Amino acid sequence: MKLLSIKHFIIFAWTLLPLAPALAQDLVFLSSPELSALATGKKWTYVSPVNGGKVQLDLGAGGSASGTNDLLERGFGRDVEGTWTVNDQAQLCLKWRRHWPDSCLAVQKDGEKLKLFRATDLKTVYTEMTVL
Repeated sequence: MKLLSIKHFIIFAWTLLPLAPALAQDLVFLSSPELSALATGKKWTYVSPVNGGKVQLDLGAGGSASGTNDLLERGFGRDVEGTWTVNDQAQLCLKWRRHWPDSCLAVQKDGEKLKLFRATDLKTVYTEMTVL
């Protein structure tokens, strides 16, 4: 009976072997210099997973930031002002003066796609974005 159990284990392990590289692959995020280059003077657009609104972030060369969510009403968070920096963990950190919560985001390049991850959950894609 033990031989049969070992045989089943070997068959099971053999069927998983092709998946090993994918399972072992860690997420690789952009480095601080890559992230700074992707942000400085650029506009990022994405669909908010929170409310489905189209979000645009304008990231100024001097660290200024402005944001717009087209589903929110003016005066209630539609347009916000703040600042951005890249922290020691190569995450873009946004600090808003009001309405929007402050956050840090890591960016992964997956072929032509750019994926955003919240610093609080680096295993789950928050949303995909476009740089203008």
